[in-house]
Amino acid sequence: MPIDEIIGEIVGAVVEGAVEVVGTGVSEVVAAVFDGGGGEKKPDTGEGLIVVGGSYAGAQIAASAREAGYTGRIRLVSAEAHTPYHRPPLSKAYLLGKAERESLPIRGAAFYDEEKVELLLSTPIVGADRANRTLTTAGGDTLKWDRLALATGARARTLADMPDKVLVLRDLADADRLRALAADARRVVVIGGGYIGLEAAASLSQLGKRVTVIEMQDRLLARAATPALANFVADAHRARGVELLFGARDVGFEHYHGVLSGVRASDSTGRAHTLPADLAVVGIGVHPNTELAAMLGLAVDDGIRVDEFARCIDAASGAPVPEIVAAGDCTRHPSRWNPAQGRGLRLESVQNATDQSKIAGATVAGAAAAKPYDAVPWFWSDQYDLKLQMVGLSGVPDTTVTRGNMASNRFSLFHFRAGVLVGVDSVNKPADHMLARRLLASRVPVTPEQAADANFDLRSTLPS
Repeated sequence: MPIDEIIGEIVGAVVEGAVEVVGTGVSEVVAAVFDGGGGEKKPDTGEGLIVVGGSYAGAQIAASAREAGYTGRIRLVSAEAHTPYHRPPLSKAYLLGKAERESLPIRGAAFYDEEKVELLLSTPIVGADRANRTLTTAGGDTLKWDRLALATGARARTLADMPDKVLVLRDLADADRLRALAADARRVVVIGGGYIGLEAAASLSQLGKRVTVIEMQDRLLARAATPALANFVADAHRARGVELLFGARDVGFEHYHGVLSGVRASDSTGRAHTLPADLAVVGIGVHPNTELAAMLGLAVDDGIRVDEFARCIDAASGAPVPEIVAAGDCTRHPSRWNPAQGRGLRLESVQNATDQSKIAGATVAGAAAAKPYDAVPWFWSDQYDLKLQMVGLSGVPDTTVTRGNMASNRFSLFHFRAGVLVGVDSVNKPADHMLARRLLASRVPVTPEQAADANFDLRSTLPS
C-alpha cells in the first residue's frame, strides 16, 4: 500500500477513535504524521505562515489554517491593491453594472482583524530562497517564513501585437477598463469561445453592443463542455444576435495609430475575414503562475504539482515538502475525476480553489484532514437568463440522456461512460445540479434509463 494511503488509514483511525494513542492528542499525532511525509521538517522560528496570492485560495488557506488551530503569525501577500475578491461577477453582474466594488470582497475587513491575518497588498514577490526560507518583494524587502502557502493563481493568455482597446479579463483592473471602454463601443469582437469569453459576450450583447465571437475550434466550449451543451449555448447566443465564427486561424488586428479598428481571422474554409471592431476581448485561457514554485525547487508541470494533501513536491526527489502547500488554479493534483489519468488534474474553478484550500490550510497548520482531497468538481456560468451548472468531468461520454425539456431552457444532460455516470450539465435546474453532486460523490449506480425518466426519483438511489 502506498505510504500516503497508510497515513490516511492511520490518521482516520485515530480521528475516529478506532485506535487509542496513549499520552498523545489527536492533533499531535496528525501533525507528526504530516510533518514527516516529505523529509525533515525544520523547527518554526516565529516567522509563521506566509500565503502568497490574494485570491479565493489565498483567503481560504488563511481561514482554514486558523480553523485547524494554527496560532502563529499569518501574512497574506498579494500583488493586487485589493483584499481578496469575487472574480466571477467581473464578466457578468459587474460588467453589466448590476454589482459594484463594495459587493466584491470575499471576506470583510473584520475577518482579517479578528483572525489576525496581516495583509501585505500591492506587494509582488519576485524572488524566493527555500534553504533560507525567505521571499523577496519587488520593493526589495525580505520576508521570512516558517510555513508557506502558494495561491499564485493564473494569468490570462494574450495574443501578439495587441493594440489599444484589446483587453483580457482576469482581474478587477481588467474589468474596470472593460466597463469604461464598453460604454462607447458599438462593435465588439470576443476572441475565444470558452466560459469567460461567452460570459463577456452575453453581457456586452445585453448592453446593446453588436458582438461577434471567434473560436479556433469547431465549436464553443471545446475544452470545457460536451457537444450537447455547447450546441445549446451556441443556439442561445445566436438567438440573441451574437455572431459565431468557428475554425478561426491567423487571428490578428487592424489598427489606426495603435488603436483597434478591426479583427482579422480566417475561417475553417480558409476564407479571410476582417471584422470591424472598436473593442475586443481576448479569452483564450490562462497560464498558471508557477515561477515562484520553480524558484523554490518545487515540481512544476503546467501547474505546481501537489499531492492529495496539497503539499508541494520537491523537484529533485519527488517527495512532498511538509512546510509548503499550494492550492487553486496554479496547482496540478492527483484526482480520480480526471478522465485522462496519469498526469494529474489542473482545475480553474471557485469550487476547486475553495475546497483544495481547506485541505492546504489544515495541512500547513499541522492538523490536516484525515482524508485526502477528493471533492467532486463543479462549475457554473451565467449567460443571459441561463444558469449553467456543471458537475463532474464528462470528457467524451459515450451516452448522453436528457432529463427535462431543452426547448423550455430547463433541463439536465446526464453523461455516461461505459454505463457509469461521469457528469451532469444542468440549465436552470439547480435542484438537479445539487442532486448530481451527491450522486457522483456517493458513486451510486444510476442508469441512463433512470436519468432520462423524469418520473423516476433519482434520490431513491442514494444511501439512506
